[in-house]
Amino acid sequence: MLANGQICSDPVFNIPFDSADKTNCLEINAGYNIGSEALTNRLYKKIVNSSFIDDAAKNSVLPYLKSANNTAGGYANGNIFYSWEPENSKSHLYINLSSRIQYSTQFSADDYKLLMFGNSQFAGQTAAIGGLSYAHYAYQSLQFGFYKNASQKRRTEMLYGGGVALVSGSGYNNLNISKASLYTSYSGDSLSLLAQVSSKSVNTANLFSDINGIGASLNGFLAFKFNNKDELRFQVSDLGFVSWFKNTGRFNFNRQFNYTGEKVSIINGKVSYTNYYLTLDTLATQAGHPPAGGTFVSGLPFQIRLNYTRYLNSTMYLTGGIEYINDNMTIPEIDIAAKRYFNTERFAFHLGFSLFGYSNYGIIAGVEYKMNSKLTIMALTQHLEGFVLNSGTLGQGLFAKLRWTI
Repeated sequence: MLANGQICSDPVFNIPFDSADKTNCLEINAGYNIGSEALTNRLYKKIVNSSFIDDAAKNSVLPYLKSANNTAGGYANGNIFYSWEPENSKSHLYINLSSRIQYSTQFSADDYKLLMFGNSQFAGQTAAIGGLSYAHYAYQSLQFGFYKNASQKRRTEMLYGGGVALVSGSGYNNLNISKASLYTSYSGDSLSLLAQVSSKSVNTANLFSDINGIGASLNGFLAFKFNNKDELRFQVSDLGFVSWFKNTGRFNFNRQFNYTGEKVSIINGKVSYTNYYLTLDTLATQAGHPPAGGTFVSGLPFQIRLNYTRYLNSTMYLTGGIEYINDNMTIPEIDIAAKRYFNTERFAFHLGFSLFGYSNYGIIAGVEYKMNSKLTIMALTQHLEGFVLNSGTLGQGLFAKLRWTI
């Protein structure tokens, strides 16, 4: 049985109980997921597929904006997992090579409007641009671990295991603007900026191959299969750190800046200024705290997962899950979906929904096909609505899985 939504792409979390009877297993996963409480698919598609962001795409976000604490996030990940049973051992060993790129942010309505439309709309007003946070991680890991199947009282089965991973960090950004306001004069030619900002970043040319930091992580999971065939699973993954030693920059400042003859304008999403350059690193230099290099340590965006599968009959299962990602995800994501087998369990269909997380909601849909006794393939989306509708939707994503038991 495979879990729903984002959770389905983790091969360790989804190790089947009957895998203890198999010798070797190869699994390949790849996928991405994007969600927001405000940013729309119309805007996503313009950012990804076009060099021009038109007003229709920008304006499509406005009806969904809250005054503060809007969220958006997404990630792309992939892994190659292989497990085997050594001779004269009751445990399986595994190796898992994975890559993860993750973005998340919290922002106010004024943050979005200033970025997309410039400051002319705030003439004679103060834009509240505090409370902005942005996080970006890009890292690869090589994990070695084990898992073991053990019987408990009353025929309950227990599957447990875990591993340790060597982590290679390629890119990182963490920006926090805890307090900030921007006043634009009535004529629009002068600005007053009050800002409290902290930033750590690692510049990279390639999010997959660059090695700008080294770290480690721990991963562990525990699963129970009850005598009524229900399953309960729990996992903590990517609990670790990266020590960044290359292409790093840091700065902090808390100051007020006043400019005359200044105007911020936006042309196709690119910020330009009349006279001065109000980039954050320039502001830090003006405040007497220029960006500094050197090493620093950051934590990884660890994930916590809990999943329960209810056995209804030989062809129908109901699964509910919770996932929390330690970045800008303020509320864990909750999902529930039904899985129905057809054709003597060779074909299965998933249908359900998710709530919270980076977005407000998502419609889960997917298919799973067992080609033979050894090979299973699966494709699933957590945001079916994002593929069906171009407007009024706030997320998209797709996951694919291939599992080969040798």
